[in-house]
Amino acid sequence: MAAQFTYQEEYEFALRLVQQVSQIFTPAFHSNKDVETKAFASDLVTKTDEAVERAIFSAIRKQYPSDKTIGEESSEGALFDNRRTWIVDPIDGTTNFVHNNPECCICIGFTVDKIPEFGIIYCPILKDLYSGSAVWSVSERQ
Repeated sequence: MAAQFTYQEEYEFALRLVQQVSQIFTPAFHSNKDVETKAFASDLVTKTDEAVERAIFSAIRKQYPSDKTIGEESSEGALFDNRRTWIVDPIDGTTNFVHNNPECCICIGFTVDKIPEFGIIYCPILKDLYSGSAVWSVSERQ
């Protein structure tokens, strides 16, 4: 069991959230992908990236309506300020995801006053979960 820290509630919420959105991620991993490019041909985005990010943001806004969200797929040009901020990469390793390489994951970070409080990386296909904060860190295989 991890030690209690100031943002334990938010941390536990984020842990549940990565598990929930893996229900979008995992079936899509095993299916044909709808792939587009962003600014560069090697910078890929899928409909799954967008769906996972929307689901994460929706849950965060419902639970913590005054918190700010910044995501890789929808927050271009967003200012990073001192508010409580959730930073999301819905599929880190989109190229791997597109090519059915299981080394791709969902990343959620949480900051307050621009200081990272915790981060979570969940690889749904491999069932690997990594998380850490300035206070403690943990790595576990589910």
